Amino acid sequence: SVADWIRRVHPVLEDAYARSQSVILAGGTGFYIRALMEGYDAMSPAPDPALRQHLMDREANEGLAALAEHLQTLAPEVAARIDLKNPARVRRALERLASPPPPAPQPLPPFVRVKFRLTMPVEIQDQRIEKRVDAMFLAGWEQEVRTLLSQGVPKTAPAFRAIGYLSLIEWLEGQASREDTRAEVILRTRQYAKRQRTWLRSEPGAIDIPVDGSEAGYAQALHLMMGHLISVRG
Repeated sequence: SVADWIRRVHPVLEDAYARSQSVILAGGTGFYIRALMEGYDAMSPAPDPALRQHLMDREANEGLAALAEHLQTLAPEVAARIDLKNPARVRRALERLASPPPPAPQPLPPFVRVKFRLTMPVEIQDQRIEKRVDAMFLAGWEQEVRTLLSQGVPKTAPAFRAIGYLSLIEWLEGQASREDTRAEVILRTRQYAKRQRTWLRSEPGAIDIPVDGSEAGYAQALHLMMGHLISVRG
């Protein structure tokens, strides 16, 4: 979880600072980096196994709607912020309400912090997404899904929620053509990329570094980043 990750990162950063070493945090998941850099206010401890089992049993016996209604009664402001049709999010919200308050966030060492945000033209990113999806098919994505299903992995498994897997399952079950499946995976990936761009635009204090996907473009981006770092360090 993000809380576990932050707890593990802190001693690494403290050791680096004590040695006067610079650190590069590379995303990856923007939420993790933002939580570390800006402070994460939900560092709750690991859930009580007995409580988690109780909630799962209640969901199985009474349905997700009962848990959602309970959450709305206990904390309507929390219920309004989450997807009440997502059982994991509903259970986790109830677990947090029943857990002790999280500890105060641990301050980071006083590094001089600089955040860079790589920006790429949407049309170039869309082309790269299409090539990536085609490469995944060529690399044996179909066989991977067939193997997982043959091993008894249920279609409800969390890993199958990754973009494209359920689309491939529908294709393998004869509910869609290969071309329609390819188009849907490309569309969903582009939609995900758009959400990532929206997230990045809201990143506090980030410096935009343009890239075009070429080797020369990345070299120029590195040159720009080094220039910013040199100016900050004086």
